[in-house]
Amino acid sequence: MNSMGVQKRRDSSSSSLPSKSLPLHVDGRKASAPRESIRLVVALLLSMGWYSLKLIVVSAVTSGLAKGILLVLSRPPPAMHGRNDTSAYNEQEALQHIYYAKVSFCTEHAITSWSCGDMCEKASIVGTDKVRFIPEGERFKVHGYVAQVPTSTPTSSSISRDHEADDVKCMIGFRGSVNWANWYANFHLSLRDWPLNDLSGADWCRGCKAHYGFTEIYEELRPDVHRAIEELNCTRLALTGHSLGAAVATIASFELRAAQNYQVDATWTFGKPRIGNAEFVNSFEAAADKQGVSPPLWRVIHYHDPVPRAPPDFLGLHPVTHGSLEVYYTDRASSNYLICPQNGATENQSDACMGGWPLYFPVNMDHVSYLNETFAFKDFPDECKAEES
Repeated sequence: MNSMGVQKRRDSSSSSLPSKSLPLHVDGRKASAPRESIRLVVALLLSMGWYSLKLIVVSAVTSGLAKGILLVLSRPPPAMHGRNDTSAYNEQEALQHIYYAKVSFCTEHAITSWSCGDMCEKASIVGTDKVRFIPEGERFKVHGYVAQVPTSTPTSSSISRDHEADDVKCMIGFRGSVNWANWYANFHLSLRDWPLNDLSGADWCRGCKAHYGFTEIYEELRPDVHRAIEELNCTRLALTGHSLGAAVATIASFELRAAQNYQVDATWTFGKPRIGNAEFVNSFEAAADKQGVSPPLWRVIHYHDPVPRAPPDFLGLHPVTHGSLEVYYTDRASSNYLICPQNGATENQSDACMGGWPLYFPVNMDHVSYLNETFAFKDFPDECKAEES
């Protein structure tokens, strides 16, 4: 272990996952960003959008275009040293939220009947009468769900309350990209002022700018999300999602905390792209801190997954960044992970964490596998895709 890592032990006796090397807390190290590469990338992104570029990267696996892509993309920006975060990462809890995230990809019938195969069996709910389907938005065709979950499940944090009967915990999941409308939303990577409409100019997010497509998706779903939470009498929430669904879950958790005053115990994201500027990240973390939630968000990254490394931040030209806390899996088998803390909106750029393997290297399919669970919809069980029983 190099001098930049602080060893942290993990109790593996209760884990059903393969045994792992000891996780580390890793601080940042500087990296460079050549100007000529930046100019090429900016021109490319303006014409295509980073998600379109991702399609080319994935196709390069079989078409031999990788060399051309390597010449275009640039090194991540410099970073400062990060602070240690003592939050305990629980792999079994992460895996539980992966199951809840996978459920969100299923049909309305499969979700409302909670009969979607193994992930529904492994993701506990109170009952099918306590599930609300969030229909697809008209423009960007993303759906989700809100479901009441047992408070005794490992997915929930223990919160002392005077009246246990009033403790109603709900899980909210949003589907990732599966259709062209979703990809069209991904393509809208320009930053816009946020929050929107009736919340515009809110004190809790001054100067915030965020991804147009992601914010527009949540704006389509927001009324139905609020309605479902009210119908189920949820008193506290947890949110989860993969890829685009992770981005929407992040925006939703922020709005539900800051504007609606719901207690959000945790936000679990897997393969989340960057969403907003430093003001967005700092305000998100302030809202979590106000509720006593640490870390503000779990940001799990599988090895060389390209999506969390995008869209790139171009030194003020497209100022996007991630928030904490990064959990970086350092191999394809998900047998080792690092805890990568950061200072506010300044990402950890240690060579050992995500920042050490820049966007121009990931030509792989790591995005569709997390903790050895697939997010490739074609491999989901038939029950998940069933329109009716």
